[in-house]
Amino acid sequence: MDEVESRTVPLPVELEELIERLSKGMAALTRDSPLAALRAVAELERTVERLGRRAAFTAQADDLSWATICTALGVSEKEARARLARYSRDY
Repeated sequence: MDEVESRTVPLPVELEELIERLSKGMAALTRDSPLAALRAVAELERTVERLGRRAAFTAQADDLSWATICTALGVSEKEARARLARYSRDY
């Protein structure tokens, strides 16, 4: 797993920290106000779909090889193809 992780595209530190804070905040919100947490999850899903479509479109437009995409994401080709297909279906 360490070898795969070392070959993936790293996230900017600021983004990793933001994701960690978001995760902790969402966990607290889930305990304290589950309906607000569900609303936040819905907003995050919309954001992920929108940004995922853009990223998938750009990755495909850049004509990257599947080997490059798989290595960058740290997943198998099957999973990489499924991820890009899921995000590109509505673009």
